[in-house]
Amino acid sequence: MAKKGPLLKRLTLLGVAAIVFAVSPSNALAQNSPTLNPNCRGILSRAKLVSLNTGWAVVDQRADYLAPGEGCPIGSLYWTESNGQNWRDITPAQLPTRNIGDVFFVDRAHGWMLSADTVDADNDTRSYVLSTSDGGMTWRTLEFQKPIYKLLDDMFPGEIFFSDLKHGWILWSLAERDSTVYALLATADGGKTWKRLPDPPGNGPMDFVSARDGWMIGDPKGGPMFPDQIRNHLWATRDGGAHWQDVAITLPSDVAKGQFIALKFRNTAEGMLAADVAGGSPDAETYHLLGCVTHDGGKRWQFSKLDESDGGPAFGKTHIIWILFDFETKQTTIRADNQIIFPGFAPGLPLGGQLESADFFDDANGWATYLDQPAARFAGKELLATTDGGKTFQIITPPAAAQYPFTPPEFIAVNNSTQFSFGKRIPPKVYAGGPMEIYGHGFLSEDTVWFGSSAVPAASKNGSEMLFLLPQNLVPGNYQVFVENVHGKSNAVDVSVLPPQSLNILAIYDQNNQPLSESTIRHGQTISIYARGLQIENNVWFGTQSIAAQVSMNGGYLRIEVPASIPAGPCEIYVSNANGKSNVITLVVE
Repeated sequence: MAKKGPLLKRLTLLGVAAIVFAVSPSNALAQNSPTLNPNCRGILSRAKLVSLNTGWAVVDQRADYLAPGEGCPIGSLYWTESNGQNWRDITPAQLPTRNIGDVFFVDRAHGWMLSADTVDADNDTRSYVLSTSDGGMTWRTLEFQKPIYKLLDDMFPGEIFFSDLKHGWILWSLAERDSTVYALLATADGGKTWKRLPDPPGNGPMDFVSARDGWMIGDPKGGPMFPDQIRNHLWATRDGGAHWQDVAITLPSDVAKGQFIALKFRNTAEGMLAADVAGGSPDAETYHLLGCVTHDGGKRWQFSKLDESDGGPAFGKTHIIWILFDFETKQTTIRADNQIIFPGFAPGLPLGGQLESADFFDDANGWATYLDQPAARFAGKELLATTDGGKTFQIITPPAAAQYPFTPPEFIAVNNSTQFSFGKRIPPKVYAGGPMEIYGHGFLSEDTVWFGSSAVPAASKNGSEMLFLLPQNLVPGNYQVFVENVHGKSNAVDVSVLPPQSLNILAIYDQNNQPLSESTIRHGQTISIYARGLQIENNVWFGTQSIAAQVSMNGGYLRIEVPASIPAGPCEIYVSNANGKSNVITLVVE
């Protein structure tokens, strides 16, 4: 698949916050004040497993529109020890800013959270780190003074990481996109005090397996010369981040360039890297995903290439788990080594959504967020959990982000969308006993299409299209038609139902959708058979040989390829289905 650039760039700052020196422990069991502004709604932001069945989730308060002077409440941090069956609000009672930045827990009791102001005109931003040693029952807040550590005013912390209860690090960079100015702070007392280390080689992500041994995704030595050199190196430290060594990785010969997007080390020897790489010529670059695994601390690497370019990695116990998404088919697949999984989702999730931000504790147990409309600015999210390696997922979204239900389905068009619009007074025509295609949004695998008081079951595969067969006994006439599922009822449109049609071929067209000018066809040629009385499933006969053919998505014709097994010479062509047998058209096969 040729693209203009890599899809996956992890160059966004994770939010906010940082570290400091002093003051004010605050008790945290109190809930945030309830949402008073009806425009505000809880949106799942991110979540992470800490141990088996245990993890946290951040729910932000957002609004599609706010009037001047309005605002939404501060977001919330939730905790579960039952794999999402129950959630506890562990948000600090007095969060110092309106932002929850990066969160890190080393176990069920000890965790840290960053919180900081956004950049404003005078750059007078405040940054904090909050810590808990009792699972969020109480929090200690430390304000970070940037001048003490010679940090620029518009630098923000992007990531916090602890290897144990005492040793932790915070990565800083400029708030602007693609910044190459970085800083690294470290603590050896659980975050009570911090010191600035020599500038790191990048802005991560980073991973430490001990107080001294760590890795970081970064830039070339001396800084990048070109924008596409950001994050294309792996660096290692053996002294807690004071010094970094470039880890040489010789990528496969067909890789021209690339960026590392995620890493995970289990110990000083076992590690995994995920990359977004490009091959081909500069004028026709092709992008794909690449998994990199080492068993000797980075001296040698094993590579696994994926042809897909749309997706992201998670790290299981023994391998990289790729979450892949096809924007054309809206199909999600999961790949672990050579195993390909087509995940099953809990009933009620909008079809065509994108599985993203996966986080696995081991090869079987993981979480992932589900974005119901990938292209929408304010799309809803659900948190999902799997216990079988991604074969099935259940919804475990915290209630604060689940109180806003998915929108009901929307009805847009019938059959060929170019033949119907709401501005036309003449309703589209369909036939009792025949196929009907509807277009819209929010369709599920179980829907009901209502023709007045007559219910017709229907199912969608992608959330935006449904092809189904009308009942043979549906009374002809004009109907108000709407779709209903567990999310509600759609708008209604006028549709005219006509009596059933007998099966009859009207014309045969070539691959360019032009009527055949001659009565000849060729082996391997694609032809379209236009007919009345088609069903969803049909058979096209070439003499005594038949080919199964499904009606086109916009109705009215069958598109097939002339089989090479058909003998040359005159050939009788007809269609059969549950309505019987059509008329016969004779063509010459060359």
